[in-house]
This record gives sequence, C-alpha cells and structure tokens, in this order.
Amino acid sequence: MNSSGPAHEIISVWAKALAGVFINNTTNVKEIGVGIPGLSDFESGVLLMTVKGRYNNLYKLNIKKFLAADLNIDPCNLRFINDSTCFMQGEVFGGSGRGFKSSLD
Repeated sequence: MNSSGPAHEIISVWAKALAGVFINNTTNVKEIGVGIPGLSDFESGVLLMTVKGRYNNLYKLNIKKFLAADLNIDPCNLRFINDSTCFMQGEVFGGSGRGFKSSLD
C-alpha cells in the first residue's frame, strides 16, 4: 500500500484487508479494533498529526466514518488505538508478556 497515496485509496485498501476478518465470522458481530500510528483523537477517528511523511493525505479526516462506510458497519463498531499500545496489549494478553505480574520490567 502506498502510504502517501490519496486518502480514498488508503482507506479502501484498509477496508479490503479488514473485510477479510468477517469472511469466516459465524456470528453477527462486526466490531473491529484498529492499531494506527499518529491517530491522536481515538474516539472520533480523526488523524490529528502526520507520521514521518506517512498518511499525510489522511490528516484531519474522519477515518472512522469513511472506513465504517466502506465496511458497511456502524462507526461505533470501530475502535482506534495507538499502534504501539496495541502491540503492547497483544504481548500482555496473548504474547510473551502473558502470565507475568508486570510486563514492563
């Protein structure tokens, strides 16, 4: 994916990848958590900063609204979190940090 491409192209590529999550879904649940760099307003889904030249064309856009529309889901079913935080949570709950009292030592 070209992180410097047009906003609609970036969101379309993300939507296509995320739609794959629903392919084998045997429930009606369509909720997604997304780890993304530089997204500073996680609740609204608006990118408030650029990240070393990447995703400049998404700056100040409501990514949540556009991504939800492409996925045909309610925007409240999308949750954004910083990608580094997302990685750490994955390690704590299912990775090498699992079962430890502290994962920061």
